[in-house]
Amino acid sequence: MPLKPQVFLQNFVKNVMLNVFCPYLYSMTNLNNCKRNQYYSIKSISELANINIKRRLLELGFVKGTMVRRVKESLSKGTILVDLRGYLLSMRADIAAFVLFE
Repeated sequence: MPLKPQVFLQNFVKNVMLNVFCPYLYSMTNLNNCKRNQYYSIKSISELANINIKRRLLELGFVKGTMVRRVKESLSKGTILVDLRGYLLSMRADIAAFVLFE
């Protein structure tokens, strides 16, 4: 579901402000930028994620210290397949961007 223009603008401004004032967040890589078939340890969930997305990721098992492996991505790069705690999880790339590694 596309974001409303007002919500999109709020998220954009928040992203720009965090990039300027919290550059350490952008020194970390996210699940979209990691290499295939390598294990990564989760550092945190991004501050840019709203509370519902953050809660859902935590419920799925994306907690600090968990090992995650990116298995595949779709041809359009819209979804990715992730190996998390022994099960395969398909998730949208925009949601996967909130999972941060160091």
